[in-house]
Amino acid sequence: MKIVTSLPPCRNVRQLIIRFLCLNIIALALLGCKTALIDVDLAKSGSPPIGKASIFVIRPSYLSYAARDLTITVNKTEIADLVNSSYTSFSMPEGKLKLSSEGSFFSWPRREVTIDVEAGRTYYLEWHAKETASSALMMYLFPDMDMEALHWEVINKESAQPLLKGIHFVSPEIPEISK
Repeated sequence: MKIVTSLPPCRNVRQLIIRFLCLNIIALALLGCKTALIDVDLAKSGSPPIGKASIFVIRPSYLSYAARDLTITVNKTEIADLVNSSYTSFSMPEGKLKLSSEGSFFSWPRREVTIDVEAGRTYYLEWHAKETASSALMMYLFPDMDMEALHWEVINKESAQPLLKGIHFVSPEIPEISK
């Protein structure tokens, strides 16, 4: 019996493309099995813990940026890696919230936002990426172009609710930030 330890070399470009597509389909299937899509009803989310603020960090679905991950850091503490169409939430005491993000795959540029949070309130932060048909390729080839298209925006509950339909929840590594 012969045991195959590696794939035979590609004979042509077509085989290479087919292999690449098959590997991507398998990767996406495994990613899809990782977490279930959920609908979040903010009306049922409750109030923040006593003396704390609740923070929702939302990464909407952007088709042309689907392969890029987004590492979220709060006050120099890594919280979560958000995949396309995902969110995380955590609580923190009143004070400054410095949220920063960057990616590793195809390298998102670093983006930051700083806000003052008050105990007893809930905040929603949305990742914005201006999407065009060729935006992912163009950002990869020319990383300095149109940097204003990538940014964080503080939104209200009414704007956050539609973004939280059919989305993945990513458990934060630290569910409560201390000062």
